[in-house]
Amino acid sequence: MGRIPSGRPALRRLYVRLGSVIRMRPRAIHREVVEGIAEAPYSNVTIKTDVAKDAFSYLLEHREEFPGVVVEKRYLRDYPYKELGAQLFGTLREISPHELKERRYRGVAPGTRVGKDGIEETYDKYLRGVDGYTRVVINALGNRDDTRRARVRRPIQGDQLRLTLDLGLQRAANDAMKRAIAAANLHGNGAKAGAYVAIDPRNGEVLALGSYPSFDANLFAKPLSQSRFDQLNSQANGAPLFNRAIAATYPTGSTFKPITAMAALESGIIDTGSIITDTGSFQLGNLLLQNARGASYGPLNVTQALKVSSDVFFYTLGERANPLPGEVIQTWARKLGLGRPTGIDIPGEPKGLVPDADWRNTGYAAYQKCTNRHHLEERTSAALFACGGIERPWSTGDNVNLAIGQGDLQATPLQMAVAYSTIVNGGHVVRPHLGWKIEDGLGRQIEEITKLPRRKVNFSSVDQQAILEGLRGAAMEDGGTSAAVMKGFPLTVYGKTGTVERPGQPDQSWYVAYVPHKTRPILVAVTIERGGFGAETAAPAARLILSEWFDVADKQFVEGTSADR
Repeated sequence: MGRIPSGRPALRRLYVRLGSVIRMRPRAIHREVVEGIAEAPYSNVTIKTDVAKDAFSYLLEHREEFPGVVVEKRYLRDYPYKELGAQLFGTLREISPHELKERRYRGVAPGTRVGKDGIEETYDKYLRGVDGYTRVVINALGNRDDTRRARVRRPIQGDQLRLTLDLGLQRAANDAMKRAIAAANLHGNGAKAGAYVAIDPRNGEVLALGSYPSFDANLFAKPLSQSRFDQLNSQANGAPLFNRAIAATYPTGSTFKPITAMAALESGIIDTGSIITDTGSFQLGNLLLQNARGASYGPLNVTQALKVSSDVFFYTLGERANPLPGEVIQTWARKLGLGRPTGIDIPGEPKGLVPDADWRNTGYAAYQKCTNRHHLEERTSAALFACGGIERPWSTGDNVNLAIGQGDLQATPLQMAVAYSTIVNGGHVVRPHLGWKIEDGLGRQIEEITKLPRRKVNFSSVDQQAILEGLRGAAMEDGGTSAAVMKGFPLTVYGKTGTVERPGQPDQSWYVAYVPHKTRPILVAVTIERGGFGAETAAPAARLILSEWFDVADKQFVEGTSADR
């Protein structure tokens, strides 16, 4: 396809001249021409986009030397804030033959550039506008008849989309991630990546959302080489294209404990005055589990257990919940927003996983069937490679692990933000969204984007208050797991640290914080891969985000030393 016909010396000379100006090999030019004609025989073929200005000017000034070559200006998207929220926007690319058959693209012409991924895809019908065109006449021989007058239609500008994002908060959150990762690496953790979400817990408006590391969104406004694309996907570089805020699933550590608390309170396993004595250890069969760093907290109710993040207290709840019908912890996790997409208005959300007996037992049955078929011994490396990792049935230990956010649980930072929002706002499961309103080219509002709550979850206000008091104590009272980080903050913070154990590598740091305010409430979720304890990196980053939102002058990175898991 790339070979230039030997009987076309004039064509070869044209390609050589053109290639020397736009810096392309003649065979590459010919390949673009052949492929373009095959797709749209009567349209101009784009040889190269984004040529240098001097080449553009030269071709205009020497048109007679390049017969058949048309030089046109093409407008490209511009992202002035570069790395800020780059994973949110998506890209533009030519509509595919398959998409042309879809209902949402009815009436769209072949060759139209449409949104792909992110905001560009979700709001494409507003942003796309209408392409202009030049209609030409084709004679009986199938050639263009340039003696006949062409019909021209001018393009129609698309509408504008105004986002819920706050630019200052987005910038501050991105800077907070850099500082948190730098702090983690002072401890030799080798941290590279993390994510943050800030939403209005009343209605799900996304105030800031980002993934670190990021990339310059302008890269995708122009043709991108395969090698550069591979670099942006490389794990060695932190996979900048990957939107960890909405698509990365992790165990959440102790940030899951308020969900366990709600499940235990609402199912009657405990009430707000029930006492469990934390001796520092928890016996489960032959397994002895302990609090982080061997701490012992004595008699605790649920509020006190959340304040100090007693693992023993929540291990006990996990054990008590396991034989009850309905799998109460799993049921409440799903009610509050885990184990399903949040419905945010950009594509790419996974469901996540709230592990239960059915999931594990079904996986184990498939594992046994596979090992039998291949005559492999269970729980060997060969069986793991061939048949996956669900190598045993469900046990009480799985529920105990889930109760503190460890084990097989998989949730995104956005899902955790929604779950906490549901608790603090009284049970409305908000639908997070970035779109705020549609405007015309003059900035006049055409349509306001509203996203109603997905459902209402009913729970006791007494239970809610007991959980909130525990979160307030954790952030604002002496002995709380993030009190050292939040000390001196001028507003009341409800916060929960989390530390996820990662075998063979540093822990993952989590923090979820809520600040009530009459007109500007905010809920923030932060995670730092390989970040260490929750109070060491994620909580200080969250404080920086809160400081920006409430215009608090203190912008110090206040690192805690919590042992919270």
